[in-house]
Amino acid sequence: MMVKYSTGTVAICIGILFAVSIASLLFWLYQYGCIPQEFPYLGAKALLAYEGPEPRFESFGYVFPPFIVYGVLMTGTSPIAFQALVGGGLAGLVVQQIGRMDVPQIWKVIWAILILLHPSFLLMVLYRPDWTTAVLLLLGVMTLLLDLAQERDKRLLSTGLALVLLGLALAPLMLVRFEAWYLLPILAITIFVTFYNTEPMGFQVSAVLVVLFMSLVAIGAFLYFNWITTDDPFYFTNSSYGSLQQARNLSLVQQEKFIPSIGVTLRWLMPIAPAYLLTFVGVVLSSSKHRLGLALILLLPIFMLMVSFWQGLFFPSASYFGLFFGLLPVIWWHASPHKLLSRLLLTIALVVSLFYTGHLLEQNQFAPEETLLWSQISGRPLPTSMAIEQSAQLCEAEREIAQLVSGTLTSTQRILTDDTVGSSILYRLRRPNSFVLPHQYEFVPALQRPELYVDYILLAGPSSPVAARDRVASFWFQRSPGEIPGFQLVRENPYFQLLQRV
Repeated sequence: MMVKYSTGTVAICIGILFAVSIASLLFWLYQYGCIPQEFPYLGAKALLAYEGPEPRFESFGYVFPPFIVYGVLMTGTSPIAFQALVGGGLAGLVVQQIGRMDVPQIWKVIWAILILLHPSFLLMVLYRPDWTTAVLLLLGVMTLLLDLAQERDKRLLSTGLALVLLGLALAPLMLVRFEAWYLLPILAITIFVTFYNTEPMGFQVSAVLVVLFMSLVAIGAFLYFNWITTDDPFYFTNSSYGSLQQARNLSLVQQEKFIPSIGVTLRWLMPIAPAYLLTFVGVVLSSSKHRLGLALILLLPIFMLMVSFWQGLFFPSASYFGLFFGLLPVIWWHASPHKLLSRLLLTIALVVSLFYTGHLLEQNQFAPEETLLWSQISGRPLPTSMAIEQSAQLCEAEREIAQLVSGTLTSTQRILTDDTVGSSILYRLRRPNSFVLPHQYEFVPALQRPELYVDYILLAGPSSPVAARDRVASFWFQRSPGEIPGFQLVRENPYFQLLQRV
């Protein structure tokens, strides 16, 4: 006798399976492989915020995205636990949304498998906490917007409640992805268009204020934090310690002017996420009412991709496009593809993009760190590439230095370093009070007279991708590491130089 399980039960089981798999794989990569740099960076910031030396706020107050740092704090300062939580939650929600679609069961199973196994979606839920969290929030935003776009008698929630929930879901998104800030004018237009023929102008203005108010407060608060700590409200956009500047420093970063970014966005979407474009066209053309409003809602993630090009935040990354696969189920739930031709086209698009994206990963067409990660989880040999070899060597160098320091550093000894250089070492040691970092009051005195304040100095090596931003090394730029008074070089590799007090 066949046992039937509810969609909710299946979704929970899939979510738990994904969460356990993500946590196990990331822990293995952390111990024995090469974990993406995002994790030690976030883990170090969370550790400094939780138990680091004063002033703690200055160590993370201007770090973007702040919401992710707070999320890592809430999971015991473990970025791996946070990623497992949000990644498993997103996988479960995808299954739950597909299960609610008004299509035969066979199509639900096929589409769920194709989305969950797509390289873009897998890489996103595995190592991109920012985009995974952004998709979770956008799922809520688009669900509420699509509900409001329906006739009043068909809405699941009252208009007032939906608007309040929309504002609450939108606000944390502002603190997850910088691109989301540019969505606010589009959302205001969307609200006006949605209620244009059904509500008076006064209601439309009130609805826009309700939806955008919390987001503006979140943005304003973050700008204020930047201002009181650095005297510059937009310091985070160019901070050496923020993810925005890290992204811009990648050699593969792509930046376009606003109008050309439209064409570049479509050139990326057509081969990797054609199912989303087909869904967009199908939903808009099949709708008899609210076409403009629906088009604006479905364009939101596309606008985010355009802003990434415009602001110089985009680099070739398969995981970026997991955004579109994570949002497909909520659109299909509101507008299920009923025609057989539509279902076949969507299935073909998903299959083709799955294999094409996997082929691009094998051909090293994305960021080296992502290609390295894909090679590790797929078991395929590493492509011959200097950039990928350097990424793997950097992980080994971090592990080597961390093991050495862990075995020799006593509870009273301290290390002088720039957290741009030493965040991964700090995270592996999990002893933030043993570090003297640029945000601390004693950093400048320790820089000038290190023999009086610290026992070790950690510098970036000549091949380090952040060597140019090492404040400690730049202070002693006229001397080689072996010539710093009172210190001797005890370990050196292409990415780190460790000095010990004589």
